[in-house]
Amino acid sequence: PSLANTANTVTRAAETFTIPSANLPWPSPQYIGSELVSNGDFSNGTTNWEKRFTVTDLSVVNGALRLTEDGSDDSSSARAFQTITTVVGKIYYLSVDYLGGTGSGALFVNTSFNFGGAIASKSSLAVGTHTIVFVATATTTYIILGGGNSAQYNDFDNISVREINPLSVSIAMDGRATFADTGTYAGSFPYLWDADNNNAVAALIRGDGANAGKIDVEQKISGVRDVVTAGRIGDPDVLVPYKIAQRSGSTFLNGAVNGVEATANTTPTALVDLSATDLDLAETYMGTIGTFRVWDRDIADTGLVEATNPSLEPSLSLTFEGTGTNSFIVNDWSE
Repeated sequence: PSLANTANTVTRAAETFTIPSANLPWPSPQYIGSELVSNGDFSNGTTNWEKRFTVTDLSVVNGALRLTEDGSDDSSSARAFQTITTVVGKIYYLSVDYLGGTGSGALFVNTSFNFGGAIASKSSLAVGTHTIVFVATATTTYIILGGGNSAQYNDFDNISVREINPLSVSIAMDGRATFADTGTYAGSFPYLWDADNNNAVAALIRGDGANAGKIDVEQKISGVRDVVTAGRIGDPDVLVPYKIAQRSGSTFLNGAVNGVEATANTTPTALVDLSATDLDLAETYMGTIGTFRVWDRDIADTGLVEATNPSLEPSLSLTFEGTGTNSFIVNDWSE
């Protein structure tokens, strides 16, 4: 009897290696300035805090500021504010404890009494500590607490603003990538650290024609995207070797490919907080991974070059199963 030749085509499910946020480093603020908020713990009652609208009532309940809309005009929400003196271009760390209430708590950083010059904000606050890192754009900055309407109240405590050093995180990765000229910008992501579509730190292997193989490093916060084309790993092919790195910060973004750094983008004004966000490694990516590293600091452009420099000497790593020494590296090995 004869056996007919048969062929089966199998599509393997995509694999993504998710690194839990608890296993990832994230920068802590380094304070370099004194406290700028007066009576942020409300130990002196409502002193230093002003009403934004006439419908606003301010009181201290259980040591916290209670912000209440008096119900006389439900078209206006309760607001309280304090002005602080800032230096244009400096970075500040705002921290607020929201204790809850019957309304929807909010937090605003503005340059105007009338809510103009918005710098940053958070709304629909959950009970807990909320932080905002912002770059001052004026010498006077308004810290505004927002409450509800229809006679609703919200409680706030421990408001603090201090100048800090720029927050920064650095990432490096090497391996071999298989990619093609797909005619579309969005090729594949060696890594994608994103809270959602509007807040992320990532590296992308482009697939758009003559740009295929270029590496774009990016950071996004609240939908504002900054990007640097760090370099090109090579022509579309199978298992193209590469080394890439990026440094993302409150005031900068840069990247490097195979030992050559790009020109830094200095337009960012904040670094998205990904401290509680898992990282997806090998997102829509085909290839191998050699090394993946994350630093909770800025490794600077010299660090980008060092992290991505091609190896000048061949090496051979051998691993043996058994007792005693089980591996060694020969640095002067050659074919």
